[in-house]
Amino acid sequence: MFICMVNVAAYVPAGDYKMQCLYLYKFSQLVEWPENKSRLEFNIGIVGTSPMIPQLEQYINTKNRYSAVKYKIERFASAQAVTNCDLLYITREQSVSFEMIVKSLNGKPTLLVAELPGLIRRGACINMIAEEGSSIKIQINKSAIESHRLKVSPDFIKLGNEFF
Repeated sequence: MFICMVNVAAYVPAGDYKMQCLYLYKFSQLVEWPENKSRLEFNIGIVGTSPMIPQLEQYINTKNRYSAVKYKIERFASAQAVTNCDLLYITREQSVSFEMIVKSLNGKPTLLVAELPGLIRRGACINMIAEEGSSIKIQINKSAIESHRLKVSPDFIKLGNEFF
């Protein structure tokens, strides 16, 4: 019985991370960045650490084998280290620096994705909140997306559970 419990506990978070990886990739396809026509590289920045990062790297490496657009992941240890990227994923641990990140990227074409409840009302473009049962709630702040000079496709809106 103990073995079964350990296996279930190990499986649930992995499912969440796979879904987070899929969503991050989908966001990159359903949002239009300025000067998007000649894009050959898509930069995903990650502030902080997360158990999801190794899975995201593996997922992106697989996608890069078959895609004309090459995805690159750049890790930032802190909010102060953040440079320009197309999509910035702010881990739970770095949410304390959220306001500083929002200010530093104000008006830049960067999709800000967070994972802490409440950040959607403070300037996150998207909030991915893990819920019980291995599901993820997607919150979308369309005005924050537009303030970063990004456009969303109608299919993107279908991903959201809550809108702000």
